Amino acid sequence: MLGVGDALNLADGVHGGFLQHVGVVDDELAVGGHLRNFLREQRRRGEKQNEHQTEDMMETSHGGCVPFGWCANNVRQARRKKGWAGCGGKCNQECPPHSCNYRGNLAAWGVGVAIMLIHPPPTSATIIGMMSGTSVDSIDAVLCELTVDPSGRISASLTGFYEHPISDHLRERIFRLFSDPAGALALTCSLNFEIGAAFAEAARVLLDCTGRRPDDIDAVASHGQTVWHIPPHAARAGEAVASTLQIGEASVIAEALQIPVISDFRTADMAAGGNGAPLVPFADWHLFSRPDRTVVLQNIGGIANCTVLPAGGGLTDVVAFDTGPGNMIIDALMKRFAGEPFDRDGVRAARGGVIEPLLAQWMAHPYITMAPPKTTGRELFGEQFTREVVDSNPAAAPDDLIATATAFTARSIAQAIALHAAPGGRVDDLYLAGGGALNPTLTAMLKADLERALPMAPPRVALLDTTGHGAKARECTAFALLGFARLIGVPANVPSATGAHHPALLGKFTTPPPVFPADIADETTAT
Repeated sequence: MLGVGDALNLADGVHGGFLQHVGVVDDELAVGGHLRNFLREQRRRGEKQNEHQTEDMMETSHGGCVPFGWCANNVRQARRKKGWAGCGGKCNQECPPHSCNYRGNLAAWGVGVAIMLIHPPPTSATIIGMMSGTSVDSIDAVLCELTVDPSGRISASLTGFYEHPISDHLRERIFRLFSDPAGALALTCSLNFEIGAAFAEAARVLLDCTGRRPDDIDAVASHGQTVWHIPPHAARAGEAVASTLQIGEASVIAEALQIPVISDFRTADMAAGGNGAPLVPFADWHLFSRPDRTVVLQNIGGIANCTVLPAGGGLTDVVAFDTGPGNMIIDALMKRFAGEPFDRDGVRAARGGVIEPLLAQWMAHPYITMAPPKTTGRELFGEQFTREVVDSNPAAAPDDLIATATAFTARSIAQAIALHAAPGGRVDDLYLAGGGALNPTLTAMLKADLERALPMAPPRVALLDTTGHGAKARECTAFALLGFARLIGVPANVPSATGAHHPALLGKFTTPPPVFPADIADETTAT
């Protein structure tokens, strides 16, 4: 009988031959080096047979039965119908009551993330993508229908989007963690579960809004909330290694929704020597690249980042990096001087005047002049940066500081595009996304800076919404694609963008625990 411990080992040992070693593989099964989208395949199979007719899904081995056809979706369907599929005692072995059901299903649960049936890889999935960005203004959740064509090109159809508010109390505590206070370890521990619960609630509301059930969803792809990021260029020997931390416990989400969760996307890229960011370029190439036009997608969130898609280029031709601060400094100044979360419509920046010597000083910052691949965050342009700006310029008017911070974002973006997106070439289309794209003062400054930086052929500037893909949903859609890539075993980092030594499978898989009938639960408790 394949035990639970063996099953868990199988979940880790996902390379060919291991199952043959323990003697539980027949001609229908193989182990792949990637995850399989079990749910959709099993749903198709489940439609063709009664849940109680499971003899064909069983394989007798080592004195017990292993229900190879079982997966998370079977268990959920069985619970929903108040039945319990299994061998029904028909395996002709001397098993205690419920033993085949209980042990077999636990074994399948452990093996579930490793085994794939020898069939063509899944070509479609329904995935919820979720994330909260550096501004911590909301949890964005999108419901995507994803397909991959024979050439490997992925397409996404958005069937629902929900912007879940983050409570003031939770947001204040997340920002407190950003400042790395005393007691940060306990705060991180608690927030990991609190944010997980908030993400689960966001997904639950999205399901309600779209009329979907958990059984309709193949996986949740959750980015979580980045609370600290140390890119390679910021690592210090003996003090800090390149690393990253996103919180929002996947087990909490999986437990609440009873849907498998794919999370922690950045760590595999960093383990391969990369920056762990940007990760959105994978989705950008699949959704926005053009054969005849060079396209730049510029996001202006807390941090500003761009993806360059050369005309007719492949995924390995993509260039992407963080250009520098987006709204982060502007928002911090607005909070300090006005008690407001952001400069609505750029009114305060429009009233102020740019302090040119200060802007020149900021443009000389080592990060701005650094060549990509590169990534940054609050560790460079967060609260400490803003505090030093205010303290070192006590005579500056608040509106002038806000105008200068806005100009810093615009000019650093224009310079980055001129130097790294269009060196010796041209950019045809520049699409703007993120909260900063809705700031008319910022976008006007950016267009003027682009005309100076690229006088011969400034790009056409438009909002990403004009492409038919909602700008607000862009990043959570990207994580839905990253989750789909993980399910079908496609490396989804872009080493030319992140600096990783090699392509990597991104994301870790968390399955919801199986829920057994009460008598089995009592039996396990007693033992």
